[in-house]
Amino acid sequence: MIVLQILSLIFWIWVLPVVLGLIPAGLIDKERKLLGLPLICGYILQWFVFHILAVPVILLQEINPIFDFTFLAWIYGTILVLVGALVILFYVKKRELLNWRRTESPFVWGRTSKIFFALFWVVFAIQILGILFLAFADGDDAYYVAVATIAEKSDTMYRIQAYTGGAGTMDLRHALAPMPMWIAFVSRVSGIHVATVAHVAVPIVLLLITYGLYASIGQILCKDKREMVPLFLFISSLLVVFGNYSMKTAETFLITRTAQGKSILGNVVFPFAILLVLMLIDRVARKDDTGVMLWCMLIMLSGVACLCSALGGVLIIALYGVVGFYTSLCYKRWNILNRMISCCLPALLSIALYLFVQKF
Repeated sequence: MIVLQILSLIFWIWVLPVVLGLIPAGLIDKERKLLGLPLICGYILQWFVFHILAVPVILLQEINPIFDFTFLAWIYGTILVLVGALVILFYVKKRELLNWRRTESPFVWGRTSKIFFALFWVVFAIQILGILFLAFADGDDAYYVAVATIAEKSDTMYRIQAYTGGAGTMDLRHALAPMPMWIAFVSRVSGIHVATVAHVAVPIVLLLITYGLYASIGQILCKDKREMVPLFLFISSLLVVFGNYSMKTAETFLITRTAQGKSILGNVVFPFAILLVLMLIDRVARKDDTGVMLWCMLIMLSGVACLCSALGGVLIIALYGVVGFYTSLCYKRWNILNRMISCCLPALLSIALYLFVQKF
């Protein structure tokens, strides 16, 4: 039984996200073949789908009890599996369109590069051990894991008080950023307890995604000196290890609150936004076509930011606005600003919905 549960968990948090990300990653990155991009794009895609499904279902609980957690899990899981099957079918028949053959190594494997790469894996292993075996004082975890466990066990979402277990009115503030419901979904489909999913399984994947993003950013920043990418990764990992100078740093959240929405916002969403922005600016500078898929990922990323935190929408809008304005100003292409504003639409809708429900 436990073997089947582990295999199911691997399918939902590893295999399926990679499959879902094959086409977006292949269309975005036709030149460099950035490390781990299919996994990263797959997670953004599935989180965006979850957000646009979860928020309406949670709010509709007030109207009809059929809109419960099981209903959400079935719809979301079915959509992901169907989309994954279509991606595999497309990939088998049209794989030449994606050109997934790597023409060159992302790194230059000199002796120094190998040493720094080995040191990075040592630091990475230390961080994994810290996540798995050390306990941290985290008050939010009492709410995060509890509300996900309640949803998985009782089929109600944000209707039962997480701290007391008593009945209450819907927690609208947290219901509009329902990342804990995704954790509950992974627990439901794998059969593994929510606490194990939130504290063990998902953090390992998210830590790999974070460093995959750092490696991809390093490949762009060091594109003329690829031998420096392992050093970039090693220094980034050291900054994470020594980043606990405050309880509110992104580094602290990465190690102590890995699977929580705020941590995902700071360590996955914004690094991925920075990666996409760097790719966008590089293509604008070369007067190259930016591609539709890159803009689609920016749109989905603004929705995922709202899934992670109620404040995420405001922050992603600010980032897109600054990038759009200065890129348009520097390269005299004001259509970039218009497009960046359009990419904020999911975040704007989420903020409007948040302001609307606060009146009731």
